[in-house]
Amino acid sequence: MDTVSARRSVSDELRLLLGLLSELPSTAEQDAVAAQEKQVQVGSYEGLISAQHKFDLKEAMLSQKPEFKADWELLKRQFDVGRYRDKKGIIRRRMASERNFRPDGWGFHWKTEEDRFRLVFDAFCHKWVLYGMEGERPLLQKLSVNVTPFGTMIFVPRYWSFDHKRDLKWKAVARLHRSRDVHRQGVKLSSGQLARYQEGVRACRLCQQAKAAGLKGVALTGWVMGTLGWDPRTDERQLRRLLRETKPHGGPQTSKKAG
Repeated sequence: MDTVSARRSVSDELRLLLGLLSELPSTAEQDAVAAQEKQVQVGSYEGLISAQHKFDLKEAMLSQKPEFKADWELLKRQFDVGRYRDKKGIIRRRMASERNFRPDGWGFHWKTEEDRFRLVFDAFCHKWVLYGMEGERPLLQKLSVNVTPFGTMIFVPRYWSFDHKRDLKWKAVARLHRSRDVHRQGVKLSSGQLARYQEGVRACRLCQQAKAAGLKGVALTGWVMGTLGWDPRTDERQLRRLLRETKPHGGPQTSKKAG
């Protein structure tokens, strides 16, 4: 915005970035994701899971486990843990990445006290399946469902005896996932979706050609539909719908009514 306001030329790299940006998510998608993230912020997944009792039992048992208490007391004697608490009094382990990839900073560093504390605390959290400590309370990993920019991630802690039929509220999970304009898929549907998508791509190209030739309005839509081989009696709204479904950065799409 500063570049535009100052009327400076836009670099090729910035043009590339802007061209790659996807369309703004729909209001329904934004509302659904925002509502879920508010629950995640306070550590609540009860709206998506139906086995909270498994977590409650494990958390209660862990807090009373002598070996856990001994490890925590030893860690506190070795380090001034108060230095590493955030404003909420929480110490968090380092974040695990997708597919166990390790970002920069995950190497073994033992030079400073903070380096040593982070390594020891990570090992402590790994041993007891924690994502951190809040005061004297262990923050046990939960069965969780999270929306990410690339998909919906379901995390099952390693201590959890997972029952895929009973532990998750699958209708609620599916509703959250589908809020991002996800359509039904299948072998039969896929072939039809691909054919429609290919026709949509062709229709977009024909529209560009028609505009370049100076065609507008009814003349443009009539020429495009005729070139596509559609019946002359076809309502032009079907062409507009096809063009909307053929998104520039997506794969084959289908209307919600059809798919």
